[in-house]
Amino acid sequence: MLQRLDPALTELQPDVVLAYGDDDAATVAALATGALGIRFGHVEAGLRRGAAAGGDAMSALVADRLADVLFAPSRDAVAALKAEGVVEERIQFVGSVRVDALRWVLERSPAQVTTGYILARLQGSAGEVAAALAELGRLVPVITAPDAYRERVGLVAGAALVITDSDDLQEETSYLGVPCITLQSDTDHPATCQHGTNRLVAAGRNTLLAAADRALSRRPPARPLIERWDGRAADRIARVLCEGVEFPAEQESIAAAPRGRRAMALPQMA
Repeated sequence: MLQRLDPALTELQPDVVLAYGDDDAATVAALATGALGIRFGHVEAGLRRGAAAGGDAMSALVADRLADVLFAPSRDAVAALKAEGVVEERIQFVGSVRVDALRWVLERSPAQVTTGYILARLQGSAGEVAAALAELGRLVPVITAPDAYRERVGLVAGAALVITDSDDLQEETSYLGVPCITLQSDTDHPATCQHGTNRLVAAGRNTLLAAADRALSRRPPARPLIERWDGRAADRIARVLCEGVEFPAEQESIAAAPRGRRAMALPQMA
């Protein structure tokens, strides 16, 4: 990745480079821009899971350490960065760009009506989980989530419950007010558990069946409202970079003098 990225950055000479998430690509972007003296911004900064996350946790830490500006999706992410000694001036509380993408897709998709089905998004289900899904399927239709994002979130919007074993749909379900069971012991999106509809459950037959029964029978009447998850995160990021506006966690945005920059999106290389 460094071999492909360095020549592109040298040729383009961008004012700023943004990297999203906590994978190796974010680390590579941070290293490449640092070596060339290019301003670097990390989107979804401050999301932490701990040592259990392995390489992804290290990638997120490296990207956050090297970033000039950190775009945090939630207050817990801001708190994590501050606890690690990051100065407030580098942190911008902009909200979730994943929610931006969700809203963009749903606004261009047919309206969904809840029909009582369970949507399963599982990357590797154990025997007990498969057995529990089979039992649930005798009572409620269980649908396997497709890989295509547009079709997947369309089904999420109409689901009575989502069951997953990854972080893939936690933000989407919380925004939509759809109960979500995550078969993990922790998550790097704690806001979805604290303020949203996500619940962490041990990956076992009895625990999954009990959690599913509770979720289906006690669905909240209205979707939760999570701060700054309003579909305007990308707009805030652009305003920070192009207009010098600040979005601290403690107060509303503070306008600064325009910097005369323009935002530019580049296609991803295969």
